[in-house]
Amino acid sequence: MRYPPNISEVQQTFPDFEVICQIGQGGQKTVFEVVRKADNKRFVLKILNPQASIERVQREIQAMLVVDSPYVAGVAEYQQRISPTGGITFIIEDFIPGEVLRTKLEIGTIYTPDAAIKFLDMVLQGLQACAEKNIVHRDIKPENIIIRPDESPVIIDFGIARHLDQTSLTETSRIWGICTPPYASPEVLEYRKDQIDARSDLFSLGVTGYEMLTGSHPLWVWGDRNDLNFERMLRHTPQPLTALMPAIPEELSKFILRMMNKDRFRRFRDAAFAREKLRVIALDCGITI
Repeated sequence: MRYPPNISEVQQTFPDFEVICQIGQGGQKTVFEVVRKADNKRFVLKILNPQASIERVQREIQAMLVVDSPYVAGVAEYQQRISPTGGITFIIEDFIPGEVLRTKLEIGTIYTPDAAIKFLDMVLQGLQACAEKNIVHRDIKPENIIIRPDESPVIIDFGIARHLDQTSLTETSRIWGICTPPYASPEVLEYRKDQIDARSDLFSLGVTGYEMLTGSHPLWVWGDRNDLNFERMLRHTPQPLTALMPAIPEELSKFILRMMNKDRFRRFRDAAFAREKLRVIALDCGITI
């Protein structure tokens, strides 16, 4: 099968499934929604680029298997393996009904402080579960969070996750890290790999939360030159959220900005501690989480 494959090619290769649609494509994988014909159950089928690192794929599966949280996606139990068939490497995961957060933001959805606090608390629970297994997601962003019909979030795509207790798969000589630059912390963006830890994911969540509450990215200007955007991500301090949305509680604005601090030692030390602080803010705002 050539890469990237089209729906017809995938259908011929996986006759036990009905391919519904393609739901994503990147440099490392092409993603399809499929239905198993035997029981009409939906799954996500990921076809890996032949150039993708098999060891990185194995680590992606390992991360999704060991992290136990309702806010983190899992690999379908019956398919806990990588299956090369005729040069194809694929992963089958449980299908999560809902809408990608990016889609909601693109149509202009602005989250209320109440909704944002509840969202952040649930994602922090997912990140806490990752941290307990020494896993840094490294790619928290609106594209990698699905919002279920009940509004609960699920973290997906551990394709570039870093296992802190395993040898790095990325060459040390890289100038820029493997990441999505508009959501990457300075240490991830500059690939200071000895500094990448759970606080790196908190930075990315802070950027995401800022966007949800204000409708604007705090630092990245879409369409601007990369060198200017990188400079802002590495050096500039974003405006307080209250400057854009006065109705946002001051403490919530400070909470988001603390997660996004350029100095990782000035962020919350981990997701569990961030949740403690967020619960105090929720209590002060009369919000139940």
